[in-house]
Amino acid sequence: MTLGSPAATTAVQLVGVYGPANGMTDDSSTRRHDFQQQLLAYLHGLDTARLCIAGDLNVIEPGHVPALPAFRQHDYDFYTGLIGLGTQDAYRHKNPTGGQSCLSDRYGAQHLDHALASPHVGTIDTCLYDHTPRVARHTDHAALLATVTLADSR
Repeated sequence: MTLGSPAATTAVQLVGVYGPANGMTDDSSTRRHDFQQQLLAYLHGLDTARLCIAGDLNVIEPGHVPALPAFRQHDYDFYTGLIGLGTQDAYRHKNPTGGQSCLSDRYGAQHLDHALASPHVGTIDTCLYDHTPRVARHTDHAALLATVTLADSR
């Protein structure tokens, strides 16, 4: 995405992701793992200095309380791999101790929807969940709203 005038152009790579969940079965775990590995390989091929990754990743952070047995080690490794690209979780940065984007009868409250940004993208001003779509039963997820003041790329 390119924003600004020709004199002050800021380029950011934005990757939107809808990660598979597929019922959280043993078989879907294999498909999730394959998807996660392919996405990490793709992302490693990008210039990650000015990278944003956003969407329903269908993974939770390592150390989620309570532990959710449907998530496997590869799911946590995927999240850690995304952070290892030099990004930070915008929601967790602004809300270090709580919050969830999805509420499920089967799995409870989960932080499944993420906006990850590398520091050279800019300053994360806000990041919050708007639960209106979930409460209205349009989806089982909240909308993720992030505001970032872009850094000058010069």
